[in-house]
Amino acid sequence: MTFRKTIFVILALSMAMIFIGCQAQQGEVGQKAPIAAAKADLVIKYEAGQTGTYKSVVEFRKDYKFEQPSINKTTEKVTTTVSQITFDQTIEEVDDKGNAVANITVKVLKYRTHSQQGAQVDFDSTRDEDAQKPLMAVIGESYKIKLSPAGKVIKVVNTKKIRNLVKQKESKQIAKIIFGNENIKKAHSILAMPDAGKSQVAVGDNWSRIKASPKGMLQPKNYEKVYTLENVARKNGKNIASIKMEAMPTSKRPAKADQIDDQGMGIFAKMFAGTDNYKGHLILDLDNAKINSYSEKLVATWVAAEPPEEQRTDRGPDVLTMGFTWVHSLEAID
Repeated sequence: MTFRKTIFVILALSMAMIFIGCQAQQGEVGQKAPIAAAKADLVIKYEAGQTGTYKSVVEFRKDYKFEQPSINKTTEKVTTTVSQITFDQTIEEVDDKGNAVANITVKVLKYRTHSQQGAQVDFDSTRDEDAQKPLMAVIGESYKIKLSPAGKVIKVVNTKKIRNLVKQKESKQIAKIIFGNENIKKAHSILAMPDAGKSQVAVGDNWSRIKASPKGMLQPKNYEKVYTLENVARKNGKNIASIKMEAMPTSKRPAKADQIDDQGMGIFAKMFAGTDNYKGHLILDLDNAKINSYSEKLVATWVAAEPPEEQRTDRGPDVLTMGFTWVHSLEAID
């Protein structure tokens, strides 16, 4: 199969992949900082009756650029999916291990899929013109989750009810995606802190966990995500901890629930040279034991060039550049 024919097969396969995220494995504290370094208790301490308002955003982007100097042609395509939920969180009860049952009430929902042809789906509950759309049925409705002191969602309760409120067929499918149990876990989880019981961390300490790449990745792989407590500083009268994350591909395997189950480009992957940039950041209010903001972003790029023996002109090789971006953020807005 020639380079050009292979490229068209790859494009057909890659743009059909489904955008669904994956979970991460909890991690151990690794490298230790000097004993004299400042320490922080990286744990979320829930209290019954505690309330807060947060915004969770998950975004996927897939793009490609096929440059064909031999025929003076360039083809480009970009597809994006953005899901945003603003919600009130009320802690209803806390057990003796610090785990909390939280009631989540949807305040704002935005969901958009977009390509060169325009928006396929574009819903924003704050727009007057969307007031009668089927997805408005979820606004003001609630579901429950169980949270660990390390920020992980360990249980999802009664999301079927909120999904079933949406009756129209296409909108109901969107509700099943947004409010599916696994996507709810991803939207509310903060996977940047050490396990419960290992939360006393000094500035400079790091800990890691192994995570599979999100579905839709053209070359699925595992990453070792290394978190480091950068500093603890006094800001606006509060003690604030800053934690950075940097991830690199690894041969290590994640927990069974997080293992890669999609093939990506399969046998075509060896044609590409790839680069990855996977970073994140957590800002934690230590005085109130709650997050201010949390974000992680993966940007991956792959490039394949036509081999010299297949080039038909002296204008240079045909080149295919493909990209994949995944973003997850959670921030307090009250």
